[in-house]
Amino acid sequence: MKKYIGNEDPVSHELETIEKRKLETPEAEPPMPTVPPYDPPVGLMNQFRRKWQEAGKPKYRNPVVAAVLQVVPGLGYVYMWRMAFAALTAFLFLLAYVILGLRILQYKPEVNARLATPVNPNPEPDLWNWSLLTPESITLLWVALALLAINLGFRTYHQARLNNLNLQVKSLAEIRKARGTFIQRVLTFNYLALIIFVFGILQVAKDSDFDLGRLISKLDNIKRYVGELLNPNWNALFTEKGIMFRARETVEISIIGTLAGAVVALLISFLAARNLMGRNPITNVAYYIVRIILSIQRSIPTLFLAIVFVVSVGVGPFPAVLALTIFSAGLMTKLFSEAIEAIDWGQVEAISAAGGGPVHVVLFAVIPQVLPYYISHILYSWEVNIHSASVLGLVGAGGIGQYVQDAINTYKYADIGMALFIVIVITMAIDFTSAYIRAKIL
Repeated sequence: MKKYIGNEDPVSHELETIEKRKLETPEAEPPMPTVPPYDPPVGLMNQFRRKWQEAGKPKYRNPVVAAVLQVVPGLGYVYMWRMAFAALTAFLFLLAYVILGLRILQYKPEVNARLATPVNPNPEPDLWNWSLLTPESITLLWVALALLAINLGFRTYHQARLNNLNLQVKSLAEIRKARGTFIQRVLTFNYLALIIFVFGILQVAKDSDFDLGRLISKLDNIKRYVGELLNPNWNALFTEKGIMFRARETVEISIIGTLAGAVVALLISFLAARNLMGRNPITNVAYYIVRIILSIQRSIPTLFLAIVFVVSVGVGPFPAVLALTIFSAGLMTKLFSEAIEAIDWGQVEAISAAGGGPVHVVLFAVIPQVLPYYISHILYSWEVNIHSASVLGLVGAGGIGQYVQDAINTYKYADIGMALFIVIVITMAIDFTSAYIRAKIL
């Protein structure tokens, strides 16, 4: 090494030591000790879980085997390890058997003559007792199901081939080519779903007694009744307990029912809010109890509640008020609780950090945020209750519906037209008023 650099200045001992270390080969650092991976004890359930996961991994499946196994609908998908597809296919084939059976199967003439009634001359066939059914209809049903099974097998074969190509990482052009021609794509269409949809709609129309020919044959009656409805009787407006009296009663029923329901909902909605009640196990249990009760309450139709209260407390507007109170409480509690769950939680934490209790949190953090939504939901419930109050009178619960029921019994269709006109006017007025108020507060 050079002892002098530049103007022959001496090199310091430290710099010389550094230069020597640069020329030396550094020693390799000792390797870090490796920790063996944790291998849990192999039990019976762990072995079964590993084998199940291993079997479900994508791998080559023979398309022919998958297609042949679909003779039992869904078994081919079990072979391809698509359990959800297998269960769905088996269910759809069972549904197709029921729907096609109700449309195709027929009783033998002697059995049909024995089971037929004047009300039901063509009784529904017993799908599970083939000895009572005609051989021709059974053959036709099995032919239809066999064609659907062939279609399912062809689709499964095609799907298995595409899955194998994806495993082999083929090019996109080869995969498109494997999808086949237009005819092959038509053959792989899911005709099972199409059959269920088309024949299911036909069966639903049959069960609901839908008859377009009957409607056309009664057009003259419809024209006559609609013509009378379009010529309302203006003289029925201001008679004693006439349309205006019943219309005012309808509005009053809806107001009282809505306000009473809003008061109940305001008290219960805090118990139905997850963010307030889900903070400890006790309140969480109370939350689920309240939610279950509200779900049961909303599932009861308002008309059924009105019938119960008419039988219990008598005819008049009071049963309608009680029915609308219960309905409005259930509806608005759900809407109010959802508004509480959407609040900004930062304000709640700020009140709590300042030493505020649960009452302070509700008064100063929750209610100011949800009050505009409360008013909006109350107006919406009022709109709904106007419609309900107009109908509840048909079962004796007062309001304009009771006037309509009396007019129907006496065949005064012009009076019914006048009542409908007033209901439309009231509904439109409340609709535009509530829309204006909601636009101002939101």
